[in-house]
Amino acid sequence: MRKGRQIAQRLQMKDGEAFFLASQASVAAIFGNSKQAIDTCNAALALAPSFNNRGAIALVLALAGENRKSLDLSAQVARERADDTLIQAVFVPITEAQVALNTGDAHKAIELLKSALPYDKATRPAIYVRGMAYLKSGQATEAASEFQRILALYNSDPTDLLIPFARLGLARAYALQGDTAKAKSTYQDVLAFWKDADPDLPVVKQAKADYAKLQ
Repeated sequence: MRKGRQIAQRLQMKDGEAFFLASQASVAAIFGNSKQAIDTCNAALALAPSFNNRGAIALVLALAGENRKSLDLSAQVARERADDTLIQAVFVPITEAQVALNTGDAHKAIELLKSALPYDKATRPAIYVRGMAYLKSGQATEAASEFQRILALYNSDPTDLLIPFARLGLARAYALQGDTAKAKSTYQDVLAFWKDADPDLPVVKQAKADYAKLQ
């Protein structure tokens, strides 16, 4: 992403540079570095507030917990593409569902994502947010099913950042089900994958703490 941004800078492609900034922000957000994610999103918006960038940044801001700005951007995108099925049925609902999760309303998040179901294979974030909503609502079996759906798509994009997070969600679902053996084994897979990750990353620290509770 850094090299892509440098190339975009050299070619003076502001929209492209903003895209790579948004991508960096998404990594920061999902790993729990909310302030870094929000700052990077703001930099991307200042650089090139295009339609595509605003749509992507809306979700990243939701993942980072910046609810109001996320919903404002999402509403802008929805107004500008009122007849766009994917925008209305998938991308806007994903952002709104993540905000609902942030405010503790997992059931609302599940309802919001119903419109995205026909498009799930092409929009893994919808499956992931739905899985997290099931997990937070205590529906462990349903959560496990959603995370397994992401893992089943591994071969189509093995570098997808959501793969290890789906595995982490699956470990938590197994723990919620009371299946300690499966939970421990899946946590071990996650932590092995992240063996070289920064140990101070919030998500990594939490995964290690959750695993330790199973011992």
